[in-house]
Amino acid sequence: MGMNTPRLVSANVRAEMGRRSVSQKDLAAALGLSPAAMSDRLRDRVEFRLSELDLLSKRLGVSVVALLTVVEVAA
Repeated sequence: MGMNTPRLVSANVRAEMGRRSVSQKDLAAALGLSPAAMSDRLRDRVEFRLSELDLLSKRLGVSVVALLTVVEVAA
């Protein structure tokens, strides 16, 4: 079963947050969002906007494409 794009993006953002030890509060501030609004995006209640993906990619040090790409995990 495939993953829809908003869910994929939030999963990739959460993964990058973990890799880089970036808090939800830090990302919310970088995007100009409240912590609650950031939480809604990370929990797939609200989709990230394209402008937010651009800011996220810069803050996390990855490309927007990386946030939109399915990562294959070796078994």
